Amino acid sequence: AAVKASACNQEAVYMRDLDEAFDRVVVGLQRRNPMSDEEKKMTAYHEGGHTLIGIHTKGTDPVHKATIMPRGQALGVTWTVQDYEK
Repeated sequence: AAVKASACNQEAVYMRDLDEAFDRVVVGLQRRNPMSDEEKKMTAYHEGGHTLIGIHTKGTDPVHKATIMPRGQALGVTWTVQDYEK
């Protein structure tokens, strides 16, 4: 995050820099989106389903982010962040 912020001539590291660095390390590099509009729609429904289940299932970690932007081997990703109050 700090290297990217420095390369962009920023005076500070912002939360968006940290989020992007987290995404790259945990999920993988964002890649070109080869999906058709129909595939994007189906992937959005799929990831939306993961998100709804995560929100409405008691005892699960809170949903942090959902995306249909391809990263690593995945066409879409929904991820959670551990709730430290457990």
